[in-house]
Amino acid sequence: MSTNQSLASFQREFAYALFEQGRPHHPAPWFDQPAFAVYRNTVAKGCIDALEANYPSVVQLVGRDWFRSAAALFAAAHLPQTSGLVDYGAPFEGFLPQFEPAAELTYLPSVARLAPPRPLASLAACGRGSTATSRYASTASVEPLGVTGSTASTVT
Repeated sequence: MSTNQSLASFQREFAYALFEQGRPHHPAPWFDQPAFAVYRNTVAKGCIDALEANYPSVVQLVGRDWFRSAAALFAAAHLPQTSGLVDYGAPFEGFLPQFEPAAELTYLPSVARLAPPRPLASLAACGRGSTATSRYASTASVEPLGVTGSTASTVT
């Protein structure tokens, strides 16, 4: 990283290079290194694995190979927005109707919508947010209907 390059621009360039969204404007020495290709593949696999874990019902309906192919295309077009992948894939349900091999599977987006990534109740045990210290946690089954918070809680 040169002294003229900010950390933010380095991180942005690095992220774009990971997902092969065009070569960096000023190719860095690491871009063509074999180790960078390994890192790129590891990150892509992490995104695909996260989608598979977050949408198990869709995986069961279409099969693992089909799902992982779709997930690879989704991951290539949708950069993770956070460093953790626990919430990764929220726009996946919107991707499915536009994914040509899923054209005849019109129910898939609805199935994906009913099983949002990592229900809040499971995150409570991880110490995420105020639900970790509460006896109550939001139930994922009512969140797609727009009901969240104390009106949709169960004793944990």
